[in-house]
Amino acid sequence: MFVICVKSSHQFGMGHLFRSINLYKIIENNQKDATVLLLGKHQPSIAWLQNEGIRFEVIEESYIHNMDWEAEAIDTIRPTVWVNDRMNTGRDHASNIKNKKIMLVTFDDGGSGARISDLNVFALAKIRAEVPEGKKVLTGVEYLILSDKINRYRRVRDQLNSIVVSLGGSDTHGVIPRVIEWLNRRKGSATVILGPGFQHQDDLDRMAIKNISIKRPLKSLHAEFYKHDLLITGGGLTAFEAAAAGLRPV
Repeated sequence: MFVICVKSSHQFGMGHLFRSINLYKIIENNQKDATVLLLGKHQPSIAWLQNEGIRFEVIEESYIHNMDWEAEAIDTIRPTVWVNDRMNTGRDHASNIKNKKIMLVTFDDGGSGARISDLNVFALAKIRAEVPEGKKVLTGVEYLILSDKINRYRRVRDQLNSIVVSLGGSDTHGVIPRVIEWLNRRKGSATVILGPGFQHQDDLDRMAIKNISIKRPLKSLHAEFYKHDLLITGGGLTAFEAAAAGLRPV
């Protein structure tokens, strides 16, 4: 049994959740069991997990701060591997897991807890000029956990006719309205995809949006990407998934 412990919120973003879902499906496809532990009651994340048919449990923030919640989760679920996808974990948290004789794997972890992890997967460490710690460290883009839907929606682009905008599940810093303003000045057409945790609708309602199609959370982001030639996006896995599918990310 694998436990995939992930943090997802408006402030933290939802990229870690989407990667955890990719990992969950890989584990399940290899006839292994997995459960996602979602830290914090973020309703868009809960709805997304439910729609994807993911086995999960929610750990309340107050519970995390006040109790030895890791040991109780391990005693209840009985995993053999604990996977963290929430970046900078602390040593106390990692020790609580290791003290239960559980293998600890972590992603993109630069915290003190990474030092005692059995495996730290930090695919973009060299690009970010970071030196990750851990008993074993894996770096390089070959260790990105990408969606298996990419192969289905891959095609070569040889011209630029259509632009799509996707800035993550929550667009924490409200960049999409500014991108739309730029597109309006450019007087070109585009498709803008709002993530499931988007909270800047009031900003959009105040704008005069021209020649831009606004789409809400989609069941398949890759199927929508397939229709376009250029993607305006932020950092994270979306840019790599788009590039792997033949879309040009900027």
